Amino acid sequence: MALDQMLHMLVFVHPTASIGEELQSVFQVQRIVMAIHRSRKLITEERAQRTIQNTFPWLAASDPRATTLSLLRCSHTCDKDTWELWEMALSSAGVVPWMVQELLRLLEVAPLGQETEIGTLPLAAAMALHKILQHSQYGPQVCLFVLELFVALIFQMVSSTSLKPLEVTAIMEDPSTPTSASRILVKVVHKLLQCADLDRLVQAIDRHKLWRQLLGPATWQDGLRSLARVMVMECQVDSVCIFSHVQKLLWYHQLQWREVPAMVFYMELHRCLELQEENGRAEKIFRTHIHSEHSESQELAMRGLRNLYTGRMHLLLPDVLTWLQDTRADIKLQATQLLRDIVAHHPRHVQDVLSQLAVPLTSCFNE
Repeated sequence: MALDQMLHMLVFVHPTASIGEELQSVFQVQRIVMAIHRSRKLITEERAQRTIQNTFPWLAASDPRATTLSLLRCSHTCDKDTWELWEMALSSAGVVPWMVQELLRLLEVAPLGQETEIGTLPLAAAMALHKILQHSQYGPQVCLFVLELFVALIFQMVSSTSLKPLEVTAIMEDPSTPTSASRILVKVVHKLLQCADLDRLVQAIDRHKLWRQLLGPATWQDGLRSLARVMVMECQVDSVCIFSHVQKLLWYHQLQWREVPAMVFYMELHRCLELQEENGRAEKIFRTHIHSEHSESQELAMRGLRNLYTGRMHLLLPDVLTWLQDTRADIKLQATQLLRDIVAHHPRHVQDVLSQLAVPLTSCFNE
């Protein structure tokens, strides 16, 4: 059969070294995976079937990232035929964490409902993760990334396409609701937390109806704050680890669409955990995000500084002077609002710098 011969050439005849050279390219891995996916059910020769069974674990071990991407492109819904290939790949020793890491990376690329240059791979990654979590043998290795996955999924949830109130109700209350990106996210977070023995947190989220808040276009910020408070009450140790993870994200990464959710979540965790030793890092994060391209991040950063300097906001006057001279009008606006609060609470300190304030304030009014 010509089909058997093609696969025989792809995955059996070539010596390992030459295939290894081809696998430097994601395209070559995808070519092999897609060929097997299209043709596997038509192959009758036992030798070719064995070859395929041996090839997938080897492919996954050789290049777990390319194999993961290729499997996601085979089926965005992780259908039955594709899942059989996933199982072959995941059977390779030590490969599960690498493939889960790639799913995590894709969940951080773009919101599920948004078309990007990589298509709908983030949604496909969520579907694949949901399928993996249904099989307990992978649980311990998935849980190596439970905190990072939890944060990524929650940020996906609050960033997905806005839902109407009735749609949120349907997702939460009607088991027969057609599968949607939001419903998949809720299911995956449920499974993930249960897999990590965090049933108490799942029950608390259900009890406080936080899913509804997180999915609501007008309530998601309140939902994130409520989630932070519930987490601190139910699992404080894990909350500290999640706080540290979100802090690192804000410190080292350009978060783009995740920036505002990260700021909201971080600030509430910081407030609830009362980690005074982290105030220095928090202040640096707030000062950095005052220059964010997102106006909401600017407002949150300014609010964070106000909270850190409660009772001593006058110490921010030198910063206000600098921000008032910024070239960006939005930053000047934030500085003006902060100055208004300082004038209200510390008028004597403002008198000392009136002459310095005159020029930048006049410039603001002229604009």
